[in-house]
Amino acid sequence: MDPEIIRRIKSAAALRETTASLVMEQAAAEWLERHQDGKK
Repeated sequence: MDPEIIRRIKSAAALRETTASLVMEQAAAEWLERHQDGKK
């Protein structure tokens, strides 16, 4: 992943008092909801 994107995610997560990994997990879950992979 682009280092600048990682820095921005970490910064945004810190402002919301959460972790970058939780932000990425939520983003991945939302993406999968929009782009079904055959599982639900």
